[in-house]
Amino acid sequence: MTVVPVDANQTAVQLRSLDGAVINNNFAADANLDPTSAIYSDLQDLKAAEPYINVWVVRREDVDDATLNRLVEIYHDPSVIGALLDENKGTAVAVDKTPQELQDILTGLEDLIRSQG
Repeated sequence: MTVVPVDANQTAVQLRSLDGAVINNNFAADANLDPTSAIYSDLQDLKAAEPYINVWVVRREDVDDATLNRLVEIYHDPSVIGALLDENKGTAVAVDKTPQELQDILTGLEDLIRSQG
Protein backbone atom coordinates (compact mmCIF):
# COMPACT_ATOMS: atom_id res chain seq x y z
CA MET A 1 0.00 0.00 0.00
CA THR A 2 1.17 3.51 -0.81
CA VAL A 3 -0.01 6.63 1.00
CA VAL A 4 0.12 9.77 -1.09
CA PRO A 5 -0.50 13.16 0.51
CA VAL A 6 -2.67 15.49 -1.55
CA ASP A 7 -4.19 18.89 -0.95
CA ALA A 8 -7.42 18.54 1.05
CA ASN A 9 -9.55 19.98 -1.74
CA GLN A 10 -8.27 17.26 -4.09
CA THR A 11 -9.07 14.21 -1.94
CA ALA A 12 -12.60 13.66 -3.27
CA VAL A 13 -11.41 14.03 -6.88
CA GLN A 14 -8.48 11.66 -6.29
CA LEU A 15 -10.78 9.07 -4.71
CA ARG A 16 -11.85 8.04 -8.23
CA SER A 17 -8.39 6.56 -8.81
CA LEU A 18 -7.61 5.36 -5.28
CA ASP A 19 -8.71 2.58 -2.99
CA GLY A 20 -9.46 5.04 -0.22
CA ALA A 21 -8.94 8.56 1.05
CA VAL A 22 -9.31 10.63 4.18
CA ILE A 23 -11.74 13.37 3.21
CA ASN A 24 -12.85 16.36 5.27
CA ASN A 25 -16.62 16.51 5.66
CA ASN A 26 -17.02 19.76 3.73
CA PHE A 27 -15.11 18.39 0.72
CA ALA A 28 -17.10 15.16 0.86
CA ALA A 29 -20.35 17.13 0.89
CA ASP A 30 -19.22 19.34 -2.01
CA ALA A 31 -18.36 16.19 -4.00
CA ASN A 32 -21.80 14.70 -3.23
CA LEU A 33 -20.23 11.69 -1.55
CA ASP A 34 -22.65 9.64 0.53
CA PRO A 35 -21.44 9.97 4.14
CA THR A 36 -22.99 6.61 5.01
CA SER A 37 -20.56 4.91 2.59
CA ALA A 38 -17.54 5.89 4.68
CA ILE A 39 -15.64 3.00 6.24
CA TYR A 40 -14.89 5.23 9.24
CA SER A 41 -16.29 8.46 10.59
CA ASP A 42 -15.05 10.33 13.63
CA LEU A 43 -18.69 11.10 14.42
CA GLN A 44 -18.74 7.68 16.06
CA ASP A 45 -16.09 8.89 18.51
CA LEU A 46 -16.50 12.59 19.30
CA LYS A 47 -13.38 12.47 21.48
CA ALA A 48 -11.36 11.52 18.39
CA ALA A 49 -12.89 14.48 16.54
CA GLU A 50 -11.85 17.03 19.18
CA PRO A 51 -8.66 18.09 17.35
CA TYR A 52 -10.87 19.30 14.49
CA ILE A 53 -13.22 21.58 16.41
CA ASN A 54 -13.56 24.94 14.66
CA VAL A 55 -13.42 27.85 17.06
CA TRP A 56 -13.88 31.61 16.92
CA VAL A 57 -10.87 33.38 18.37
CA VAL A 58 -9.86 37.02 18.63
CA ARG A 59 -6.91 38.95 19.87
CA ARG A 60 -7.19 39.86 23.54
CA GLU A 61 -7.70 43.53 22.65
CA ASP A 62 -10.71 42.63 20.45
CA VAL A 63 -12.60 40.53 23.00
CA ASP A 64 -15.21 43.27 23.48
CA ASP A 65 -15.52 44.23 19.80
CA ALA A 66 -19.28 44.56 19.15
CA THR A 67 -19.09 43.44 15.51
CA LEU A 68 -17.05 40.33 16.26
CA ASN A 69 -19.29 39.41 19.17
CA ARG A 70 -22.36 39.88 16.95
CA LEU A 71 -20.84 37.50 14.37
CA VAL A 72 -20.36 34.86 17.05
CA GLU A 73 -23.93 35.42 18.22
CA ILE A 74 -25.24 34.97 14.66
CA TYR A 75 -23.13 31.85 14.16
CA HIS A 76 -24.62 30.30 17.30
CA ASP A 77 -28.19 31.00 16.19
CA PRO A 78 -30.09 27.69 15.92
CA SER A 79 -31.08 28.44 12.31
CA VAL A 80 -27.43 28.98 11.32
CA ILE A 81 -26.33 25.82 13.11
CA GLY A 82 -29.17 23.93 11.41
CA ALA A 83 -28.09 25.23 8.00
CA LEU A 84 -24.49 24.21 8.73
CA LEU A 85 -25.55 20.69 9.70
CA ASP A 86 -27.80 20.42 6.63
CA GLU A 87 -25.03 21.66 4.33
CA ASN A 88 -22.67 19.02 5.69
CA LYS A 89 -25.25 16.24 5.23
CA GLY A 90 -25.00 15.09 8.83
CA THR A 91 -21.21 14.91 8.88
CA ALA A 92 -20.77 17.85 11.24
CA VAL A 93 -21.61 18.19 14.91
CA ALA A 94 -22.21 21.43 16.74
CA VAL A 95 -20.40 21.48 20.07
CA ASP A 96 -20.31 24.12 22.76
CA LYS A 97 -17.04 24.06 24.68
CA THR A 98 -15.84 26.55 27.25
CA PRO A 99 -12.47 28.23 26.70
CA GLN A 100 -11.07 26.04 29.48
CA GLU A 101 -12.35 22.85 27.82
CA LEU A 102 -10.75 23.94 24.53
CA GLN A 103 -7.50 24.71 26.32
CA ASP A 104 -7.59 21.28 27.98
CA ILE A 105 -8.09 19.63 24.57
CA LEU A 106 -5.14 21.59 23.15
CA THR A 107 -2.93 20.78 26.13
CA GLY A 108 -3.81 17.09 25.82
CA LEU A 109 -2.90 17.10 22.12
CA GLU A 110 0.38 18.89 22.79
CA ASP A 111 1.24 16.38 25.52
CA LEU A 112 0.41 13.49 23.18
CA ILE A 113 2.62 14.88 20.42
CA ARG A 114 5.51 15.49 22.83
CA SER A 115 5.26 11.95 24.19
CA GLN A 116 5.55 10.50 20.68
CA GLY A 117 8.55 12.58 19.62
